[in-house]
Amino acid sequence: MIKNPEAFEENLPAGYDGFFDWDFLKEAFSRPKITPMDFDCVIERNGHFLVFETKKPGMVISEGQKITLATAVATGFWTCIFLETKQGHEIRRWQVWRFAERGRIPGDGLVERRWFVGSAQDLVKFTMDWFRWASNKRRPKIEIKDR
Repeated sequence: MIKNPEAFEENLPAGYDGFFDWDFLKEAFSRPKITPMDFDCVIERNGHFLVFETKKPGMVISEGQKITLATAVATGFWTCIFLETKQGHEIRRWQVWRFAERGRIPGDGLVERRWFVGSAQDLVKFTMDWFRWASNKRRPKIEIKDR
């Protein structure tokens, strides 16, 4: 379900290959308020994930998205960056949600939220720093089996 099809059509995602209507899954969930959501951008490096979520200025993150993203961050493997724009050249600030590592165990629910002020280039530097950090982490052993 695309909540605002006109705005979606104005800003098609990179590599866009068409629209998929997820409404058929609604009956699979016990609560009717649960609906599929997407991430605007996800990067994985050595088992750590960086997700970007963008909203037009004045728009808010839905309660379901907040719960999903905060729960992901609390695992210790996800970092979320929220942008109040749909255009890179308009970036003036961003909010980062990350696991508060200070003596905590992943999954204990402590999520730090912090605002950063800067341009798109500053966000690129921040992202490069995250990528270097994740690159120094040990990649988990993953086995994929086809059945």
